[in-house]
Amino acid sequence: MINVLLVVAREELYQALRLVMRAVSQDTMLGISGVHIQANKDRLTLTASNSTFILEHIVITGDSDDRICSIEQTGSIIVPATYLYEIIRKLGTGFVTLEASDKSTLLISSNKAHFRIRGTESADYFPLLRHNVGDDKTRFFVSNKALLSAIKQTLSATVDTLSRPLLTGVLFEYKDKKLTLTATDSIKLATMTIEVLEVTHDIGQRVVVPRKSLKELLKVIKTMEGTTEIQINTNNIKFRSGQIELQSVLLQGDYPHTEHLIPKSTESEVTLHTASLLQSIERASVLASENLIHISVIDNKIMLHSHLSEVGDMNDELSISTKTGNDFQISLNSKFVLDALRHFDTENTTIRYGGHLQPVIFEPADADRTYCCLIPPVRTSHR
Repeated sequence: MINVLLVVAREELYQALRLVMRAVSQDTMLGISGVHIQANKDRLTLTASNSTFILEHIVITGDSDDRICSIEQTGSIIVPATYLYEIIRKLGTGFVTLEASDKSTLLISSNKAHFRIRGTESADYFPLLRHNVGDDKTRFFVSNKALLSAIKQTLSATVDTLSRPLLTGVLFEYKDKKLTLTATDSIKLATMTIEVLEVTHDIGQRVVVPRKSLKELLKVIKTMEGTTEIQINTNNIKFRSGQIELQSVLLQGDYPHTEHLIPKSTESEVTLHTASLLQSIERASVLASENLIHISVIDNKIMLHSHLSEVGDMNDELSISTKTGNDFQISLNSKFVLDALRHFDTENTTIRYGGHLQPVIFEPADADRTYCCLIPPVRTSHR
């Protein structure tokens, strides 16, 4: 009895495998290091998984004469990911036939090349983090552009160390048809709020998504237009855009509440060209002892200074577009500032100064203040 029989364009199959290979675990268990091939009536689904997230790519059969995929028999099988990927990668152009004549062997044919690889029945081994039907607590849509921007600008504030596991992730907080992403390493803080376009299940949620999952999400949807559907369940979160789906575990615990850290008022506020500020800080960081740079706002100019003992120093001057409030001086960690500015996608940046020893806020000036990055000052004798 035939379990799976389908014909698919080699290039389409190769690109789908190339994507899901990002999730393939190095675990020696076949079910974890394998690719799950699921042939349904109207689609071919390829899925791979590791301990943090799963990636799924769907190939739609369509109804045209030049369809890229034709399914003659439905079914599923798991085969070793690396071998399947290498086989498909090295095939020539044209179509590939996949046939599982039993539940443990996959036959691969293309032109005159034929392969036989051992697999296993998917139901027994493949570790999926599936949502249960009807069990979604929250479900909504956001634009890909806004989601990607929010992830990029908050990931820089997460930590690398596992000593505080929750801070290795990004907080996703949904309420009142808005989604806020927040990350902190206990020193700096980045937060951004984006509009929700459509809501299916409107229940407030506060969950923490691992940075590893979000980094992979950036890679797989970075060039995609349109929207992403986000579904939040008790123990996982699912992102779906076009033919791609990424499902991730959640970090367990109570993420610290950071709303009170953002100053309600500021003493001074200046706006200047983002690229010019970024380039100046990059220059200053070359001779910045312990990454320390000194910023002085005087009249309508910003002066930047750094020095490195027994090597030299650097001074630079930038023009300010607008200014409110008094002059001020502040010392900051250049790495923290660069991490923030490199992800700004607006022409101008606003710096808000809250007073002596208060965190400095950097935010895109051309946005509606939906994003901000808090950077603490460094105590020095430089005044």
